Amino acid sequence: MWERSQGFGAIIVLRNLGAASLLTLLPLVWHQRGGSPTQAGTLLAVVYAAGMIGNLIGGSLSDKWGVRWVLVGSLVGAGISAAVGGMTTTGTGWAFWIAVAIWGFTVNGAGAAMLVYGQSMFPDKLGLGSGLTMGLGNTVGAFGAWGVGAIAQWHGLSLAIDVAAGCLVLGVIPALTSVEDAKESRPGG
Repeated sequence: MWERSQGFGAIIVLRNLGAASLLTLLPLVWHQRGGSPTQAGTLLAVVYAAGMIGNLIGGSLSDKWGVRWVLVGSLVGAGISAAVGGMTTTGTGWAFWIAVAIWGFTVNGAGAAMLVYGQSMFPDKLGLGSGLTMGLGNTVGAFGAWGVGAIAQWHGLSLAIDVAAGCLVLGVIPALTSVEDAKESRPGG
């Protein structure tokens, strides 16, 4: 249990640090590329709309295949889509909007699975599992965004995006080594 919770804690920290940092950097990238400040809200709406779909699909897939592979796919997909989308798109045209939607979909693809996994670790204290997954994650993400924002200020947006995307990809290590799917831990599962 302790090893699982340490690994899960690492996933929470890395995922939320990367996601919150990228979400914070997104309007800065938009502005730097000449995007209208009035459309920044639309940009975030695209992230959240695609994220809602990713969350629903990711939750369903984790019920079918288990949490581990949804987490790994979400973390790798979000890291790659952030780094590649940031490097390969220019301006604020359709390619940028599509890259943003793909990132929103993938970064949120594991949201429901993470919450259920956190609750499964504390079956008699579901609120604690939820609080650790969401409360701790969001708080760590906010402080991480502060640090990645400093990287953006001193070394540029490109490096800050790469650092945040790297955090997401690094989350794969504890996801592969410490996440035990409920199906695997049940007798006959």
